[in-house]
Amino acid sequence: MSVAISTVHVIVDVTGYFPANTDYRALNPARLLDSRTNDPPPSPSAQAAAQALLLLNQLRAAHGVAPVVLDAGMSDYALSWSQTMARTGFRHSGGPYAENIAWHSLSVMTPVEAATTLHNMWVGSPGHLNNMLDPRWTRVGLGFYNDASGWWGTQEFIWT
Repeated sequence: MSVAISTVHVIVDVTGYFPANTDYRALNPARLLDSRTNDPPPSPSAQAAAQALLLLNQLRAAHGVAPVVLDAGMSDYALSWSQTMARTGFRHSGGPYAENIAWHSLSVMTPVEAATTLHNMWVGSPGHLNNMLDPRWTRVGLGFYNDASGWWGTQEFIWT
């Protein structure tokens, strides 16, 4: 026997009648159980990174290459580098990693659109594509930054 688990939203609206001489006192509507989390929504940078990881691993799978795992420390480095480029200009970090960088001047793109656009720019460049498909890489750091000048993206590839 299999059991399916799904999300359920239940709203109960009860209408009734109580005589005037009853002790009933109405209450303000309230949730009896609130299963929602109070977690804030992901930042635009985190949304772009999630889309970029999805696209990167789909590309690797399509070419028979094992997926990479998102590395939090490398992602911090990649985000910092994207922010640095926004302040100081477009250039490689000079770090000891295989690195892809990109910038697109359309600042009003959504994070998903920005990640997709920068991904396609990297795919269209043989050197960047080689980094994305290199089977030696097992981890990746992804950093995306948006300001008035556009979207800045950095991919840092490393192996374990």
